[in-house]
Amino acid sequence: MAVSEKRMPKWLPAALCIAAAVAIAIVSIIGLSLKHKKEEEAKRVTGGSFVTDGFEKISTVKSVDGKFDVFTDLQTGKLGILSPDGAKKEPAENDEFNILCDRWRNYRYTVKSPLSEYLLLVDTESMTISTRQYHGAEKPEEIPCWSEKNDHLAWFDELGYNGKIKSDELELEKGLYPVSNGAEEGEKWGYINEQNLLEIALAYDGAMDYSQGIAAVKKDGKWGYINEIGLSVLGFEYESVSECDLLGRDIAFSFENGLVPVKQNGKYGIINLKGETVVSFVFDRILQGRDGKFVAFKEGKWGILTVDNELLEAATDGQTTTEPVPTASSLPAGKYLIKTSGSVLNIRRTAETDSGIVGKLPNGTVVEVTEAVSGWACVKYKNTTGWVSSDFLIEYIEPSTAENNENTAVFEQ
Repeated sequence: MAVSEKRMPKWLPAALCIAAAVAIAIVSIIGLSLKHKKEEEAKRVTGGSFVTDGFEKISTVKSVDGKFDVFTDLQTGKLGILSPDGAKKEPAENDEFNILCDRWRNYRYTVKSPLSEYLLLVDTESMTISTRQYHGAEKPEEIPCWSEKNDHLAWFDELGYNGKIKSDELELEKGLYPVSNGAEEGEKWGYINEQNLLEIALAYDGAMDYSQGIAAVKKDGKWGYINEIGLSVLGFEYESVSECDLLGRDIAFSFENGLVPVKQNGKYGIINLKGETVVSFVFDRILQGRDGKFVAFKEGKWGILTVDNELLEAATDGQTTTEPVPTASSLPAGKYLIKTSGSVLNIRRTAETDSGIVGKLPNGTVVEVTEAVSGWACVKYKNTTGWVSSDFLIEYIEPSTAENNENTAVFEQ
């Protein structure tokens, strides 16, 4: 008797197909979920989030005085405009952007556009290209510099000193303005006030405009920040952000909404007015931003870096401090010369701006520095010891012949 062959149920193949399809779908869903999770994790950075959507066709982005950004199209090489928060304002259809200045501080932002055979102006309010043409000079014939020899603000041209600036020749709004000594070699920077007087001594290798009561200044190859009375509030530990600047200038960025991008050890991060790290130093570029949003570059991709709301609110609520940073200074002990615009320098009991005055040192007095903290130096002159702003001290070099110092220091009893 033959044994009958066991047959497979007719429904089994279909069931197996359905099971296989379900398994594939589950695996796909899990895979997509994991991919989405990894993408979301990649967007997160310490202190904010970084999103590259919409920036895939951009090769480079440069800041234009913090007013707007210029981006380059990856395929065409043409240039367009982004706002500091990353919004597209003009398409990449232009050939060249520039910053021109036909007279001191009268900056004009120009573009070579297919819309005109002449240079057109960029409207910095709307960050769009206007129909206005520019026919002015590329740079001013004269600029104001502080003449150390004559101890006054003067016009300087390509030949150098060109006469004292009269009080009605240069009308400035209330504030502080960076000026140099006009020297081709050994150039030093300080700040004048609206009355054309030197308010902060020529003690720096570079100086930027004030913003939120703080200005970036350069000393010994690094950038730091000082307040409006010339005291150091953030130490000299930051590198130039020249690769972010349209013209490649040696600059540092200014504070906006209590935050500023800075570069340290080759990487970019964001700090607040207290010098605290808000966004970790993991970016290859971070440009000047606005309202907590910054155009940034990381791991070969451009995108928008958004600071966490609580950190942004904390930064905008913070007040700028006028106290020096209580850290050790690089100012070594030794003899120094008091260098002011001509006014006396107060000696205070402690390294604080509201500390009592124990004496006054005329410009040109030689003092002995015994110790220092950032922004302040403890000096000894005759029988008096106290603290002075270190920005008004320069290294004293012993003269080859004896010279009589006619300055006389005045001390309070």
